[in-house]
Amino acid sequence: MSQSTAARPHASLASSSEQSRPKRDARRVAAATKVRVLSTVVGFGALAFLTCLLAPLVGSTNISLVRAFDRSIPFTDNVDAQIFFIARLPRVFAGALVGAGLASAGVVFQALLRNPLADPFTLGVSGGASVGAMLAITSGLSLAFGPVSPVPLASLAGAAGAAFIVYRLAETARPALSASGPLLAGGTPHPLFSAVLILLR
Repeated sequence: MSQSTAARPHASLASSSEQSRPKRDARRVAAATKVRVLSTVVGFGALAFLTCLLAPLVGSTNISLVRAFDRSIPFTDNVDAQIFFIARLPRVFAGALVGAGLASAGVVFQALLRNPLADPFTLGVSGGASVGAMLAITSGLSLAFGPVSPVPLASLAGAAGAAFIVYRLAETARPALSASGPLLAGGTPHPLFSAVLILLR
C-alpha cells in the first residue's frame, strides 16, 4: 500500500513533465522563428540600404561618393552631388519601391491562396494588365486622373477585370472557393489575353 502511494507522486510528476514538454518545444520554436525573422529582416534591410547607396555610383559618368557628400563644395558647383541626388538617387528609390510593391503583391497572393506557386502570371492578372495597357496605347486614350496617365489606369482596370474573371470561374467550378480553385481557373483566361495582345500588335 505504501509502495503504491509512493509511486503516485512519481507518476504525476512524469505526466506533468510530459505535458509541459510540448509547451517548452513550442516556446523554443517560436523563439527560434523570431530570431530567424529578425536576422533576415535586418540582413536584407542592410543589403537593400547598401544597394540603394552604391547603385547611383554606376552609370555612364563616374562619380565619387565622397565628393557627392562633401559639404565644403557648393551644391551648384558639385557635379557629382547633382548627378547623385538629382539624376540617379530618385530613380534608385523608385526602383526599390516598385520592387517592394511587386514582392508584397506576390506575398499576398501566396498567403491568400496558401500556395508558393501563386503569382500574378499564374492567376492571369498580369495578362489582364497587359491587355488594358495595350488597349490604352493603341486607342490613344487621353483620359487622365490628375498626374496619372491613362496607361496605368487602364492597366489597373485590366488587372481588376482579370481577377474578377478568375474569381467568377473559380466560384462557378467550386462554390466553396478553395485555395486551388483560382490557380486552376487562372490558366483559363491566359490564352485569351495572349491572343488579344497579338491581335493588338
